[in-house]
Amino acid sequence: MRGRLLRTAFAGVFVATCVTPACGAQSEDRSAAETTPVVPMPADWPCWRGPTHDGHAPPGQRVPLSWSATENVLWTADVPGRGNGSPAVAGDRIFLATCDEKPGSQSLLAFDRSSGRRLWQTIIHESGAMRKHERSTGASVTPACDGERLFVAFANDDAVIATALSRDGTRLWQKKVCDYRIHQGY
Repeated sequence: MRGRLLRTAFAGVFVATCVTPACGAQSEDRSAAETTPVVPMPADWPCWRGPTHDGHAPPGQRVPLSWSATENVLWTADVPGRGNGSPAVAGDRIFLATCDEKPGSQSLLAFDRSSGRRLWQTIIHESGAMRKHERSTGASVTPACDGERLFVAFANDDAVIATALSRDGTRLWQKKVCDYRIHQGY
């Protein structure tokens, strides 16, 4: 029951944070790329469970029904570390959370949607990824994008910490949301 309450409270705080446009301080020196609004594409998947938060793609999507190492593959990219979260797709970019298990560092990466070229990697936490189940990683989160900012919440150093970044990977703010108590053995 306590875990369910904690998840519900965190979800409420995280959603409220994501939709509040003036959260935290923002840099005065913003590039034109940062201030240009992102026009959503029909195939965007900007957060966990997609644009309508129900796991359903918009009607009319044409997805491949089969693939192999060469069939229906547009590009491949090396991803450092491990992660079990889903990618977020917004505009011309794909965002992915990852964790380097040895130091426990947690990062957010951006890839070009057309070519797969890595655009940037921002280390959110140098260390502190928490003990977990053997099948999990320190990056079992899905980033969210509101078109201008990215939001990611990692369990780190016994806390859930939310971080907002610009689309170029610059950290805008970071906030401890709550303590994290290991439950169910991981």
